[in-house]
Amino acid sequence: MKEKIKSTPKAKMLTAVLLVLFLGSCAVLIYAVCTDILGINSNTNPTETITPTETSAIVSTTASIPATIPSSSVLPTTASEASDTGVNLGSIYEVDYWVEYMAEKGAPGLSVLFGARTQGAVVTFEEDRFTVSNLNYDEYVPVVSGTFSFVSDNEIELRFDNSNIEIATVLDAENGVATVVDFPMDLEDTTLRLSLTD
Repeated sequence: MKEKIKSTPKAKMLTAVLLVLFLGSCAVLIYAVCTDILGINSNTNPTETITPTETSAIVSTTASIPATIPSSSVLPTTASEASDTGVNLGSIYEVDYWVEYMAEKGAPGLSVLFGARTQGAVVTFEEDRFTVSNLNYDEYVPVVSGTFSFVSDNEIELRFDNSNIEIATVLDAENGVATVVDFPMDLEDTTLRLSLTD
């Protein structure tokens, strides 16, 4: 006949420690799931900055901007502009160069930023929307877009469609219209120098 083995105090203590560790890890896991520390919830925070992995990502749809750019006009004051600002934006700005690349390399850098086939780039402002488009094979292809609003006479908040937020700076204005603008893209150290088209 088999003898019944009695638990020793050490075995009882080890069992109690293991039980406490197991319950503690369960509690931590439940807390992590409830507070989404593990990132299981697929909804992204709208204030979260998302950094694209490629600088030359281009949307495949063709923009409706004509190959010959019409003369720019001053946009009427919209709800996106602060009521006390004395500066408005034109509708079309040509991208002169990539500011950081010009400072470092002494070259415009647009083909580095937008791709080797780049013939130029423009930024258009319409109502409260902006679009950066790349001229490629005589067609304008939108690269990034978003909404904008004036936060002061010389600062414009840019809210990119990927939730990134930047501040553009009006460097020069003439007759109440911004003529030169530093326009930061949604990538770090990527500022475009824009000039109003005639």
